[in-house]
Amino acid sequence: MVLCREEEEEEEEGEEEEEEEEEEDFADEHTGILFPREKEIENATAPVNLSLGLVEKEKIQIEGGGGGGDDARNSLFQIGIPAIRAELAMQFRLGCPIMAMNLIWFAKFLATTLFLGRLGGVELAGGALALTFANVTGYSILLGLATGMEPICSQAFGAGRMDLMASALQNAILMLLLACIPIALAWLYSVERFLIFLGQDPSLARASARFLKFLLPDLFLQAVITPLRIFLRCQSDTLPMTIAFTAGILLHIGLGFLLAMDLRGAGIALAMGIGDLFTLALLLSLVLAKSRASSSKNPKIENTKNTRRKRWKPLIKLALPSCAMVCLEWWSYEAIVLLAGLLQDPEISVPAAAIVLNFDAILYALQITLASCTATRIGHELGANSPSSARTAAIASLLASLAMGSATFASLAALRSLWGRLFTADPAIVRSVRRSMPVAGAIELANFPLLVLCGILRGSARPAAGAVASLGSFYLIGLPCGVALGFGAGLGLVGLWLGLLAAVVACVALTGMVVLGTDWKEMAMASQLQIRSWDTPSEVWHSNDPDGKEMDEI
Repeated sequence: MVLCREEEEEEEEGEEEEEEEEEEDFADEHTGILFPREKEIENATAPVNLSLGLVEKEKIQIEGGGGGGDDARNSLFQIGIPAIRAELAMQFRLGCPIMAMNLIWFAKFLATTLFLGRLGGVELAGGALALTFANVTGYSILLGLATGMEPICSQAFGAGRMDLMASALQNAILMLLLACIPIALAWLYSVERFLIFLGQDPSLARASARFLKFLLPDLFLQAVITPLRIFLRCQSDTLPMTIAFTAGILLHIGLGFLLAMDLRGAGIALAMGIGDLFTLALLLSLVLAKSRASSSKNPKIENTKNTRRKRWKPLIKLALPSCAMVCLEWWSYEAIVLLAGLLQDPEISVPAAAIVLNFDAILYALQITLASCTATRIGHELGANSPSSARTAAIASLLASLAMGSATFASLAALRSLWGRLFTADPAIVRSVRRSMPVAGAIELANFPLLVLCGILRGSARPAAGAVASLGSFYLIGLPCGVALGFGAGLGLVGLWLGLLAAVVACVALTGMVVLGTDWKEMAMASQLQIRSWDTPSEVWHSNDPDGKEMDEI
């Protein structure tokens, strides 16, 4: 009996030692979280809600046990300074060319406005109104839809799957070209009547409609350029892309000067399209060269009808909420200008709002650069099955956003008296700008972390959470507060800015709660399951069905 007990105790001790060794082998280096091994991921049996990037935790059964989610959340800020420093250096190298490219993008519209200003009169007003209409009804929608491919491409790149990236690129281009059809019909047949319905002068509405008709080629070009930008950015290949955009805007400036002499506003719109056509040619040559170089390194995946259908579904599920997230915030800023025109002093409030938003446009180039770097880095690490590094990227980006937001707030407060005088000598407008700048600084202080939080959600394939937060914050909180303060309380333009501040702060709180509750281990697991699901029939094997007679569809 004694021998039996001793043997049993030795067996139990041996099993405990094996379990400890197993835990040590697969513990996360920063938090001690056990991460699933390759065979554990293959034995996962639960469906994954990939449209939101969430794993149905209660249904997942992993060989060797699960858990670790609470540890992953509680250790969110337990990251060493060297890891943060290394991550920030990596994002800096990635972000500098992206920043340059974003500034070039805004410079294109600035150059167009300057050319229109040389024409003056109706051409200037009509062209400026047409550009605003194009941004709201066209370019913002294309950018939002294309953003849906960002988590797919970044995670596929992290997993070394260029074939999946190419598939997402092709589908995204086709999706955006299809989206251009109703937009183009609206630009062709509805703009003039719509602007007259809103009370615009008929000659101004006619000039805007004519400008948009000649801008139509650029709309379809952007349907191809925008996915290509994201495709290359997700590979951290940003410098050649910046060179291509620089060449395009130089051609745009030269042609705009020449064509404006004969065709006036229509010639400027055509110059935008020709410049973007040249940019597209350079980008396509770069992508084709990279495709040939990587074709031999990736396995050939059978391109069946079922495979094509499967790769469409996650793109659409991500594209629609991504579009909502981008457009809802973008349109809220445009609403400020429209509401300013309804105040008692529109001749003061409208130009003052436009002057403040000019500073915001410069800052937005920096904000979307940081958000894009965040989404790319998190997607890379999740695709590479490295939840700890993804968490580090998120924290480093948030710290950088807080530092940049604080510097921006200080800058806007310091420049509140100078900024308005750079644009006008009207004392009433300068005074309105001076009152608005501190509130605008507070908005940007919150907007930096907000866009980074949205980038985290994009990189981890959860844009729906950001879309819901944007809808509730900007349209259920921000706009009602702005109207109440601006019109009801008599605060005017400052009241509208205070409403926008309330919206941004509320959105930071909502998206922040989602990010703080992130289980990075489950995010990495969801990424691996998504990538695997594209290679096989749309099924996952049951662990209790080794013969594969029964399947569950994802």
